[in-house]
Amino acid sequence: MFTKESMQKIFKKILIDYNFQSPISWVWVGVNGAFMTGRIEFLEGSKEFKSILLSGKPNKLRFPVNVMLVDSRGEAAHILFKGTGGADEVNRCCVDEPQRAAPSDWPTGCGKA
Repeated sequence: MFTKESMQKIFKKILIDYNFQSPISWVWVGVNGAFMTGRIEFLEGSKEFKSILLSGKPNKLRFPVNVMLVDSRGEAAHILFKGTGGADEVNRCCVDEPQRAAPSDWPTGCGKA
């Protein structure tokens, strides 16, 4: 699906440019509902890291695939893959962003009457 080198390049960009702090968890969700979860661990005495798969199977994911990484402070990043190859979109999701207004046709009140 993706090369190890291309994924490391994207993860490294997020870790360095967005200053993510360990521990970092991640989830991949395919358009078909398949998902994978894992975490990123740093190798002792090094700035290198490895990604550990906790659950899911990569060959079950179908494009487009959304990836979210969350660090120890709750900072998050979103990556969109529309197909194999590089990331089509990388966004930082700040925890202090104001809530976006829901579309006017969405129900309100959390299902309470």
